[in-house]
Amino acid sequence: MWLHIDPGWTLRSSLAGEWFEMFVIQGLGGVQIQDASGRTIRLRSRKHVALLLYLAAAGRRIYTRDSLARLLWDTPLDRARHSLSQAVYDIRRHLPGAVGSATGDAVQLDTSTFRLDSQEFEQALKVGELSRAVDLYRGPFADNLAGAATEDFERWLEAERVRLARLGEMALRRYVRQCDESGRWGEMCVAALRLVKLSLLDEEAHRALMRGLWMHGDAASAIRHYQEVVAPLDKELPGGISSETVLLAQRIRSTPAPEPWVDNLGELQTPFLGRGEEMEILRTAVREISVGPLTALLVSGEAGIGKTRLVSEFTRSVALENVRLLESRCYPAEADVPYGPVIDGLRPIAAALSRRPESELETFTRVGHLLPEFEHLTRDGEERIDPAAWRRRLYEEVTGLVRLALQDEPIVWVIEDVQWMDATSTSLLHYMTRRLEGHPFLLIATLRVARGADLPEALPLSPPDVSDLSGELRLVPLSTDEIGEILDRTTTDPGHKPAMQLAQRLAGGNPFFAL
Repeated sequence: MWLHIDPGWTLRSSLAGEWFEMFVIQGLGGVQIQDASGRTIRLRSRKHVALLLYLAAAGRRIYTRDSLARLLWDTPLDRARHSLSQAVYDIRRHLPGAVGSATGDAVQLDTSTFRLDSQEFEQALKVGELSRAVDLYRGPFADNLAGAATEDFERWLEAERVRLARLGEMALRRYVRQCDESGRWGEMCVAALRLVKLSLLDEEAHRALMRGLWMHGDAASAIRHYQEVVAPLDKELPGGISSETVLLAQRIRSTPAPEPWVDNLGELQTPFLGRGEEMEILRTAVREISVGPLTALLVSGEAGIGKTRLVSEFTRSVALENVRLLESRCYPAEADVPYGPVIDGLRPIAAALSRRPESELETFTRVGHLLPEFEHLTRDGEERIDPAAWRRRLYEEVTGLVRLALQDEPIVWVIEDVQWMDATSTSLLHYMTRRLEGHPFLLIATLRVARGADLPEALPLSPPDVSDLSGELRLVPLSTDEIGEILDRTTTDPGHKPAMQLAQRLAGGNPFFAL
């Protein structure tokens, strides 16, 4: 009967009353053996370490003495068995309780006495704990045991090393993608750099590192990495560097790196925490903009819950993507100004389209009433007998203008605070989003609603509960731990600790209220 107590390490008790420590065997990045206090344990020879690692990797499997002796020693069998006995004794002396069975012809480790990092790594990867898996994969498996034993052992070790290296690359690749989707740019840079070192010819890893550096505000390092590391790969890769990588470098050169986020309280540069899933939803919608069903997504939540911060981080994340980003904001003092946010948002594409030949634009006779760039196309004395019909024609022209711009690149239009949007803009955008189904277009609107309240009836998109073309992303309060982490990162002054703890309890998961 065993008793397990796990405060980071384990004690176990047998019926005989013996107590043993939990040992840690690190194989990834070179073999190291430690006791529960972190003290390094050194066995007498590398062969003894090789035996321990082989048995630990086998788990509960039982081996015969002859099979282990032949695997590790290139000597006659009787001498090899003697050497094996010395190795088992050495392991027992330094790791009490680790050898669960060494009687007769059987040798087996007691799996309750040790933790092997490669097994923990595989388990973390299996259950989707990518951050833990990436932390555990410190490098090649047992690379400091090369040449320690027979060719058979070397073949086993190389097979394990290759298998775990592939899993390590996969874990890093998934983690980089996860960081990118959730806006954790610093972690993305570190993981991408590790991935680049593992696979120098992996262009996707180089692009991730360049993007992460740029998103982190370090455009100079992103360009330097391209010039010093990526560009020379043009001679190494069979088809040369891809156009995608070259285009990314061009965009980084021509696009100013984003400034650090400054909270609207003033000078606080608050961390972006607790919105990884929401960021991933937005990023996925953009990634699937040409094939996904959505044309509109509503980001809703109470005041201070983090809508503006979320869309700000999101717009930063798509600045280097192959999309045109349009941005608008609604203001309470301008709630009665017709088409205000529509005009602000369409200005960039109007300026670009107005340079096209007039023969391509001759049907746009009404948008000039909204956009000065098309005012010269407006027909004098145009009949406006039926205002409703005229307005419908205006809506069709604005939608047609967006369709024309979509021929060049996908469009993501972000409009903040639509609770203050004028009725004309609400009506036009509702009309537009329904008619752009199947086009690479996505409208993202933020809406302030009270906690637990229903959505208002008048929205610039089809109600999310009745349309497949639109969806709602309702921001829920952050956890108490997430609020605490934001406050901890905001100030390191120990004198603020009592106030921070009080704010953590009273904020109700609202980061703005906590700050």
